[in-house]
Amino acid sequence: MTQQEITAIIADYENGMTMNDIIKKYPHKYQTIKKLFNEQHIHIRDKSEAGHCAEKYKVPIEIEQKIIENYINGMSLKEAGKDFGISYYKVRTILTKNNIHIRTKQEILQERNIATRKYHFNENYFKNMNSNVAYILGFLAADGSVASKSNCIKISLAEKDSELLEKFKKEFEYDGEVKHVTTNKGFDIATLEINSVAYKEDLKKYNIVPNKTFTFSIPDTIPNEFLIDFIRGYWDGDGTICTAGERAIRSSLCSARKETLEQILTFLEREYNIPKVSIQMAMRKNPLYYIQYSNNSTKKLFKAFYYKENLLYLKRKYEKFCELCIDNKNSRDSAS
Repeated sequence: MTQQEITAIIADYENGMTMNDIIKKYPHKYQTIKKLFNEQHIHIRDKSEAGHCAEKYKVPIEIEQKIIENYINGMSLKEAGKDFGISYYKVRTILTKNNIHIRTKQEILQERNIATRKYHFNENYFKNMNSNVAYILGFLAADGSVASKSNCIKISLAEKDSELLEKFKKEFEYDGEVKHVTTNKGFDIATLEINSVAYKEDLKKYNIVPNKTFTFSIPDTIPNEFLIDFIRGYWDGDGTICTAGERAIRSSLCSARKETLEQILTFLEREYNIPKVSIQMAMRKNPLYYIQYSNNSTKKLFKAFYYKENLLYLKRKYEKFCELCIDNKNSRDSAS
């Protein structure tokens, strides 16, 4: 007997249907139905109650409205009817009759997560696209992680880049703190970590999932107008800009998936007239693919990335772009 069938049987009985009617409607014997009712603590009516059961089990309209109000205000199905002696199943019937949405298990889990969490943030951040949302999605795709066995979303950066995590924190309206630690190998890092059912579900729509390294591709759910912001975020996560020789500038981007780089090359050529370059491969335990732009293409990329003020970006990398593409100094440093 499925849970859906159990719910339907109990609802029918509590709405006045007799045991004989139940047995005729559902393919189960009397003893099976009786055992079910006993397990669910459902009162089995005797013959004296059966004659006027429909009227007896009719819930007054004012009680129905209070039950609906209880449920809408966050009570569970069981809690909503408890003060009136109305069972979980009867409450479901009342809500369905009045076209009230019954929360799914996922929605219930999300509400509990909100109610019990230590820190608060904007649960709907990824539901409305804009340039900052697209940038953060790109950064997460390149340099973020999504836990497989929890709802943890995490970004860890070198301590010198912690300013960007503070900007992310502000974007999310997160009232927790960015954590600053030194690893066992002596590296200073900053970490922003948020636990959210909603974020994990929303990120899935953009192919940002647990163990995404070898599966990620840029989804068509990102509008074309915001793709440059997404790519800027992705480049800040996995790209670099540096000098190559006395006068040459080189910007490069790597990915574990060749297809992702092909998507980026195609978009940049189509929208910004940046000529395609070949995709190269570095042999490691797992292949790593990368692209490299030289002087003119890197300058076009700079103009494409930083097309207006007040954008999100990794400050260190932005300053290196400015140094090489505007000032054209022969620095031998790189920003990666």
